[in-house]
Amino acid sequence: MQYTKQLLFFAICSFFNYSVTAQDQVSAQIIKERDSLLLNLNRQLEDNAIKLKSLQGEFSDLNPNRTSQRLGSLDSIISKQENRITLLENSRKIQLKLNGQLAFTELMSIHRDIKPSNLLLSSQEFFSKIAAINNPTNYAAYESWFKEYQDWYERKKGKDNWLDLINNSLTVLNKPASNVPLYGSLYQTFSTGITSALEIVGGASKDLRDKTPAMLNVLNTASQFSQQQSIIDNEWKSINDELNKLENEYNRLLEEQATYYGLNMNMVKQYQNATLDSERETLKNNFRKAINTKIGAMEKDHNKEWLTEVERFMVKTQSLRQRFGMLTLRMKSNIAKYKELIIQFSKNELLAEEFRSKIRELQGSIDQVNANFNAVFNPSKYIEDSAVMYITQ
Repeated sequence: MQYTKQLLFFAICSFFNYSVTAQDQVSAQIIKERDSLLLNLNRQLEDNAIKLKSLQGEFSDLNPNRTSQRLGSLDSIISKQENRITLLENSRKIQLKLNGQLAFTELMSIHRDIKPSNLLLSSQEFFSKIAAINNPTNYAAYESWFKEYQDWYERKKGKDNWLDLINNSLTVLNKPASNVPLYGSLYQTFSTGITSALEIVGGASKDLRDKTPAMLNVLNTASQFSQQQSIIDNEWKSINDELNKLENEYNRLLEEQATYYGLNMNMVKQYQNATLDSERETLKNNFRKAINTKIGAMEKDHNKEWLTEVERFMVKTQSLRQRFGMLTLRMKSNIAKYKELIIQFSKNELLAEEFRSKIRELQGSIDQVNANFNAVFNPSKYIEDSAVMYITQ
């Protein structure tokens, strides 16, 4: 359960501070500039194609014997073809230069996705309640039975090894700090052995014998719930492990890009610790300008290495965003599984009413967790935006 709480700490960030679906001003500015420049280049390419087609038609119509005219026409065609190659090369450079800036600014934003600021109170309330369901001492049927049992065990302890083993299991289950779930060998030892122990050892009061079935009914129901809950918790653990792995990859990629572009890591950390949107936007804009200057210097030196490196950074950043989007989709699915489990057990009239009443108390809490998650995260939109982040609008 502890890792589940930790995951929600990562996953459910403060709605008032940040939303992962929001696009910041710097990214929007980069996209606008990129699309404007590429649109202009595309128009030039279209114009070039029209003129090239016209020149090729004129060349075909020329008399083969008029050599000088044909050579002049051929020179014009070659000039237009060279111009077209230059336009295509410039188009690729513009795409990589501006998408490289976009990749880094979006990489900075991922930090705020995977390192949220607050754990919402609703998730704290939910996990406190669900932990209480797995604690035997929170059930009146068990508490009433246990008082009778203690009196009986004090008189019988040490007289039967099997009874002492059952009591040891019960002692562990009674301690919430032990984090022993209401299933597995310890609980099975207690639940299957207590009735026979009462008969074999003898001396149990009528109240103890009468209260035992009701107590077992409640705890066996809680045990069934705990077993199914553990499946959901295991998925949380898997998501949490992947999220930690993603964060490590993010840190490595961020440092690699910052080093390549000659950015100051202290400024990067300043961005990560910034609390005001205006400060973050200013820092992002400074990073963008620094990247543009660095690429410009490499172009001036006729160093074409940056084309390959920037493209690699773009692919890695996009991959991180898409993987994070998939993780939020798994988080959303797991919250839905909690809801389904709670509804399933709360509506089953064959189960102990004391247990069902506690389960019904969970419905409001999990609904609030789900609502808060949906207010902050839109996994499908996040994945879709990541897929098309480099595509001209």
